[in-house]
Amino acid sequence: MQTFYNDCPELCSLMTNTAFSPDRSPSKGFSAIAWYRSAPVHLQFAGVTTCLIALVMIASTTTLVIHREVGTHATALLHKAFWVDQETNIATLFAFSLLAMASLLTSVLAFFKVMTGERWRFYWVALGAILLFMAYDEAAQVHEKLGPPIRQLTGASGALYFAWVIPGMIGVLGIAGIYLRMVLSLPAYQRNLILVSGAVFVFGAIGMEMVGSFIFDGIGRYTVAYAIATTLEETFEMLGVMIFCTAILSLIEATPLAQSFRRRPT
Repeated sequence: MQTFYNDCPELCSLMTNTAFSPDRSPSKGFSAIAWYRSAPVHLQFAGVTTCLIALVMIASTTTLVIHREVGTHATALLHKAFWVDQETNIATLFAFSLLAMASLLTSVLAFFKVMTGERWRFYWVALGAILLFMAYDEAAQVHEKLGPPIRQLTGASGALYFAWVIPGMIGVLGIAGIYLRMVLSLPAYQRNLILVSGAVFVFGAIGMEMVGSFIFDGIGRYTVAYAIATTLEETFEMLGVMIFCTAILSLIEATPLAQSFRRRPT
């Protein structure tokens, strides 16, 4: 428990001050609205974005079930508008927006790092560019187009049927190797958030993609098992990006410029 308090001082302080404030009578108890209003920006962002992710996933799953049960043209259009495994729809737009937000926030942080001459400044600049490409890839589905030629070249099947995961895993290992020292140099709170975000995102993007690939190659796309695998894949990807954005926002809040705005009298 002490380690948790040491690594997450902002969150623990906020929880303590909100729940046990002297001007709060015991009968009133914990107020979620009061907690949210007094929370730092990065935690407010995390709360709102988590709710939006939940809404997207509920809409995706609900429209799928309705379409399977009713099967009309109208339900087909509704299903295509929200289904997370469909290109150029509301779910894809939301996933793209999350990655674009991650790129923007990282670029803002990179600007502050460059202005102060911080050691890892160009790593942050490059990371912003990588995230921008990932946002473009989410919209254009570039990685999906790599699958067929790689599968034809390697004869991949089963968990590797979606063969883009082969260069994808190499890319993940390469980026992890390049950025590990930078991430470990961060304060514990932000470091832990970024490590968790990376693990959650890779579990969804690579791990659950391989599960879905195995199901797709074995029993087909239009199955309950594949729908579950795809939903979990996209959920973990979105949660991973959300946690990463939360960490970057926290780092931005700690910059001198952000601190000066916070101290400015209202």
